[in-house]
Amino acid sequence: GTVDINITAAAKVEKGGVTTYYTEFAEAWKKAQEGTAENPATVTLLKDVTLTETLTVTSGQNITLTSAKNSDGNDFTMNYAPEKSTSMSSAIEANGGTFELKGGTINVDVENGNGVDVKSDGTFKLTGGAIRVPGDRMHGVYVYGGTATISGGAITANGSVGNGVNVTSSGTATITGGTITADVQGVYVVKGTATISGGTITA
Repeated sequence: GTVDINITAAAKVEKGGVTTYYTEFAEAWKKAQEGTAENPATVTLLKDVTLTETLTVTSGQNITLTSAKNSDGNDFTMNYAPEKSTSMSSAIEANGGTFELKGGTINVDVENGNGVDVKSDGTFKLTGGAIRVPGDRMHGVYVYGGTATISGGAITANGSVGNGVNVTSSGTATITGGTITADVQGVYVVKGTATISGGTITA
């Protein structure tokens, strides 16, 4: 006879032509951190997940996040909900590596937190998916000395202080597409460069 086994995977990782399924998203990300420029890794969300710690993309790593569709035809959500802290944090930090958001929704569920931090020598590409930061003191994308390229996707920043994209510490942002919606500034440059030639910004 046969035995039916129902295992619900949280994500799958594709790298080097090999696909591996994981029930824990943290384990999937750990595997994806083996991705490099020559052999990048793609993580696909297969259900809604909750994070309590920042996901990192460090020097030499190359990771793309995307999503399957849920029963309503929408992307799955990665909810960042660490324990409450007075220090700034982020759902994903690109520090020396390359991170691309191609699909899925990153939702930040903490007052002092950003969607994606792009630090020195880090690279972030927003080509699809969404970043939502509903708290008061958060930025959708915080470019702190790194490089961000936005050609698609959506950023929503609601709050009295947060911006859609905040560029500082000699960071660089290039915006050619996508949608940025913010209650304060859509794009705010403190010390750095932002080049905007496309997309929709509402603030």
